[in-house]
Amino acid sequence: MQVTVDYVNPPKPGKRNGTIKSGTTVYSYNPAEITFVQGASYEIDAKQSDQNPNLYFVNKAKPVRGNGAAAAPGAGPTDRFWLPFVSNTVAHAIAATLIQEPMQIKAWAAAAKQAAIELDAGREPGEDDDMDI
Repeated sequence: MQVTVDYVNPPKPGKRNGTIKSGTTVYSYNPAEITFVQGASYEIDAKQSDQNPNLYFVNKAKPVRGNGAAAAPGAGPTDRFWLPFVSNTVAHAIAATLIQEPMQIKAWAAAAKQAAIELDAGREPGEDDDMDI
């Protein structure tokens, strides 16, 4: 099913899952596996809760190109699609105490940006298509 994200709520302290809201429906997701951007549209695979018909548990999500945040009025430039991924990665590294010094943020941000660009290009992170073997 396709959804457009109205709100993104990170996990509450001590909890693993965050939520997104689209209309009146709430979707629970694991931010370690999936990143959502407010205003963007996604094709998602989700299972409806047995107890609450307005709650779904997201298994997979894929951004819908040419839709969502890029088309939203006042949205930032589309050439920085990687920015939410970098921010989320650095935030999680700080929360997991993998980043302990302010000087480490730049290295983590650069690595996350490179991974996002390579994944968007259809390559695995670290895969170099310019290598002559």
